[in-house]
Amino acid sequence: MEREVEQQVAQDGYHQVGRGIRWSSLSALVLRISTFLVGVVAARLIAPREFGVFAVALTVYGIVLTLSDLGVTQAIIREVDNTREIGPSVMTLNLLATVFLAGTMALLAEPITGLLGAVEAAPAIRVLALTMVVGCLGSVPAAILARDYRQRERFLSDASNALVSAVVLIALALLGFGVMALAWSRLAGQAASAVALNVQVKERYPFGLTGPVATRLLRFSLPLAGAFALTVAIQNVDTITISTLEGTEELGYYNLAFTVASWPVGILTGILMNTTMTTFARSRGNREELRAHVEAATTTLLAASLPVGGLLAVLALPLVQDIYGTRWSPAAAPLVALGAFVSARIVQFVLSDILVAEGMTGQLLALQALWLVFLIPAMFVGVRLGGITGAAVAHLVVGLFVVIPAYLLTIHRRVHLGLSWLTPGLSWPLLGTLAASGAAWLVSERTASPWAGLLLGGLAGGAVYLAICWRWIRRHVARIRATYFAAAPELGA
Repeated sequence: MEREVEQQVAQDGYHQVGRGIRWSSLSALVLRISTFLVGVVAARLIAPREFGVFAVALTVYGIVLTLSDLGVTQAIIREVDNTREIGPSVMTLNLLATVFLAGTMALLAEPITGLLGAVEAAPAIRVLALTMVVGCLGSVPAAILARDYRQRERFLSDASNALVSAVVLIALALLGFGVMALAWSRLAGQAASAVALNVQVKERYPFGLTGPVATRLLRFSLPLAGAFALTVAIQNVDTITISTLEGTEELGYYNLAFTVASWPVGILTGILMNTTMTTFARSRGNREELRAHVEAATTTLLAASLPVGGLLAVLALPLVQDIYGTRWSPAAAPLVALGAFVSARIVQFVLSDILVAEGMTGQLLALQALWLVFLIPAMFVGVRLGGITGAAVAHLVVGLFVVIPAYLLTIHRRVHLGLSWLTPGLSWPLLGTLAASGAAWLVSERTASPWAGLLLGGLAGGAVYLAICWRWIRRHVARIRATYFAAAPELGA
């Protein structure tokens, strides 16, 4: 009887994951498509150099934003049953750190941007500092939604952000606000999201600090905050190097390439980012169950990301020219390498979630530091030798030959999962990706019209991938459905 109860509890947990994935999938697809469309409009209204200036502002904002959270909100997701105990301390630590760092960022905006060679980004940084404070007001409700797999409510808040941000961005861009249109739209969208989150989440906590709770939170969260800060630094080493060595116009081209390469990453990680952490954390006492979740996540993500990344790489030039316009053509070359880097970024995302769920934030911090140590000289050499294309190649080389092996070795040694979860069935997606990329390139090269080359090349690549992997895909989907969606509640439940 006891065994049957345990099995039912486990099955209910799998169904919760399935329901969360359904709503996360809808959210990721709808929001990324809308973001893509707005980005295309903005690229035709705002000059490449202004995008480069805003990229500098976003670099500063991203680093400070990561530090401001201190990693404490992740404790709500990890400590599923202790929210009432830790909630007040989480809110207080988060708000105090955010206000302090946002104020510091606003005061030092001009000296910082001067060092980065783009002092005109200072006003945008001040607006983004205010965006941090506004966003902080919704961080705890957002963590509660993730804790409970309430992705429907999270979708509504994200949709509010996207809609308001898009309207403000297009309106201000048409009025000629340039860089500031990008900054003000971020603030407006963040405000809409914070309001939506607080309206939907009725679970409230007062401000207040409890000594032992705060100490425990900081012991977990400070290494995590450091790891997150290093992640942002890793993501922006290229921005800083290109801005310093090549200028803001080249940075604008590179930023567009990185944005395009982030489409599949954003969609696929968006589907799982609000479920993997909670799921891994709830399974950390059961290695067999954790291995099953990790295998399902990585295999599914790689099967989807490998062909998409391959097609991005071989169709980079027609994609950039046809969608964004010929003035953005220099973005195509770095997109080739960044497209190939897509799957490595996604695998690293899953591996990071495993470490956080296991409470191994110190190990995660060490891995991120290792990544940064290798990436800085590689990026400098890459940009010196190959400009923005060299920056993309630096990301690819360090990611494949340093970062992923280091993560896998740490997971193998410290979490004791082994590496058997990484290999099942992936030979088919790999073979299909190689064949699909070759087919797409051949068709595109032999088509006179760029639009026809993009469309027919993409269709040919997709058809070849499905032809090779169809049986494997059907078996894999059947396993996922049986595990996470069999007898699961309906989408609106």
